[in-house]
Amino acid sequence: MSGPLPLRPHHALCLRFFVGKGYGDDFVSGMAAVQNRLREHPDGRVVLTGGADRVCARCPNNAGGVCASAEKSSRYDEKCLSAFGLSLGQILTWSELEKIAQRVVLSPAARAAVCSDCRWDSVCREQQEKIRASR
Repeated sequence: MSGPLPLRPHHALCLRFFVGKGYGDDFVSGMAAVQNRLREHPDGRVVLTGGADRVCARCPNNAGGVCASAEKSSRYDEKCLSAFGLSLGQILTWSELEKIAQRVVLSPAARAAVCSDCRWDSVCREQQEKIRASR
């Protein structure tokens, strides 16, 4: 992995819960590629960004690098940054970010406070329950 991978803070949660569902086949394959890259290179660096990232690249809401749901995405990012104790522009390894995000993942109330109005909330809740049940 060369150079830090730009990643929106809330995508740390999305990537944790991603199970092959999404806006369409192109988006799903792009999301899976990012997830696989990070799993294969857990010590690869990511840089927290407030703009479009690699996950956004194949999203149908991405119009030339601008999110059609920009207000909502920015709100999710800000809530994640607050919950994570991090800031935009920070560079850390994927494994470090994943461990930090795990605190939010394990708490249904904390995750719901970040993104309960997301259209994929039911998928995340289901995955969250599976994680909690396996502990």
